[in-house]
Amino acid sequence: MVHVSDASGSNVFQLRPSTKAATRKNARAKRAKVTTNKVVFTPQVYRLARKLGRRRATGAPLRVASYASYGNEPYTGHLHAELLTAGHAILLPRMVDDGLAWVDMSIEAEPEFAVNSYGIREPQGPDAGLAGVHMVLVPALAVTHAGDRLGQGGGFYDRALAQVPRFADRGPLLVAVVYAHEVLDEPTWPTEPHDIRMDAILAVE
Repeated sequence: MVHVSDASGSNVFQLRPSTKAATRKNARAKRAKVTTNKVVFTPQVYRLARKLGRRRATGAPLRVASYASYGNEPYTGHLHAELLTAGHAILLPRMVDDGLAWVDMSIEAEPEFAVNSYGIREPQGPDAGLAGVHMVLVPALAVTHAGDRLGQGGGFYDRALAQVPRFADRGPLLVAVVYAHEVLDEPTWPTEPHDIRMDAILAVE
């Protein structure tokens, strides 16, 4: 498990709720106290990219599947702008039925945006898929050092990522993006067989 963090954080999940819903409620309450979410974490992404080894030729552009941050999630806007300016590729998801499609955000594509039924701003455009993607940045409410991820509850990422090879089988590096205090030693929620484990953690202040 790769853990990239510039801060140790503190474990705010002191209790062990018996359900995912209870844990999510606790996590959202703690996250609501975050005073700023506009942290620039592009350097951490580059540090994670070093873990790709031979899967990415030295100096070759990165292909990163990310997400448009919503509410008080760690802000991804600066990251996307910096990576695109540096010549890397960014793909962002849009919801399609109960799954996700991935839209190319290259300057040449310039997709339009629309707000979905959850209030999230999504790019509109054809599905580029995740083939050839080096890294997937996955939003999370909490994650354990072993890679157990607590999502928002829709199951969109678990379904989408179940269709791609794992990192050990030359698939993309799956990276949970959380605040430092949301990295836990063990899950405080029941894990299930369909939950996709992360390969790495990007923990920000």
